[in-house]
Amino acid sequence: MTSPEPTPPQRDPYLDNVRAILITLVVVGHALEPIDSTTAHAVTVWIYSFHMPAFIFVCGMLARTYRGAPRQAARIVTTLLLPYVLFQIIHRVLRTVTLDAEFSVDLLTPTWSLWFLLALAMWRLLVPVFQSLRFPLVTTLAISILAPLIVALDSKLTIARLLSFAPFFVAGLVLRPGALDFLRTRLARGMAWAVLAGGLAVVSLAGPLARLSFFLFNASYAERDLSAPVGMAVRCAALIMGAAGTAAILALTPRGRRAWTAIGERTMYVYLLHTFPLWGVRYHGWGESWTTPWHTAAIVAASIAITVVLASRPMVWLTRWLVEPPLAGLLVRRDVDRVPVPESRQ
Repeated sequence: MTSPEPTPPQRDPYLDNVRAILITLVVVGHALEPIDSTTAHAVTVWIYSFHMPAFIFVCGMLARTYRGAPRQAARIVTTLLLPYVLFQIIHRVLRTVTLDAEFSVDLLTPTWSLWFLLALAMWRLLVPVFQSLRFPLVTTLAISILAPLIVALDSKLTIARLLSFAPFFVAGLVLRPGALDFLRTRLARGMAWAVLAGGLAVVSLAGPLARLSFFLFNASYAERDLSAPVGMAVRCAALIMGAAGTAAILALTPRGRRAWTAIGERTMYVYLLHTFPLWGVRYHGWGESWTTPWHTAAIVAASIAITVVLASRPMVWLTRWLVEPPLAGLLVRRDVDRVPVPESRQ
């Protein structure tokens, strides 16, 4: 007799609110990243210091019910791997058309933002491994710090980010829900504002010394021209900033449903589609002359508007075939619910 698959929990508006904030920061960060100005650089580095750690932490929280059941494994294929392959091809076609690049499809090296889909699929598959470790958080922290010592570490199969960001996924996976209750206090919210403001102040004062590459987690220390001791110190600082920023966002996010909560329910649409309106900024230098603080503010406002539009019901209706392709039936068995669970999982 097989074990029943866990019943999916009802959506938590608090987590959707967190996801809505973070996906907006993803769009803002990607829009500002190519802009060559002091203000844009500071805001971009500040966002990158915590927005993906927080996003990955929430993904870890949502993976607590993963048991490797057939339906759960099938969803990894249909909601992560299939869109990854489809959008990887679309990005390659766009690069060929708009940049006169030679067309090629390399599924092992994710383009632009698609690394996250591949990494998330692997983290979910590794949930049983993480849960079997005696000290999963300590183990993944050690791996995150030591892995960049490998000179060959790069973006192939997003392995660098898979290993480097893993502590945030594992933290969300293993921390008990009650461990975050202190974030609901007024003191925690006050400290959260101080943490975010302090982080922005630090990267602003540091100027060029606060390199965006420190927070990308996508290469070895040698590739970033860092010695082993300096690289490990920088990685430890980045991990601390990511954890502090994550706690701050969790503390400041409203817990009840809001008008914008639906954005958090449709983050995949925003994540996959936002690269298209930002294509010209990233690859064609459209923002080369946008160097004033006012330009930065305008880009932030435009990014928020893009997020709202991409998460709207009409856009979801228009693009569902692309984000949730109907090809899933060709890859996943229709009777997946009746696939026997291996004895080791019963």
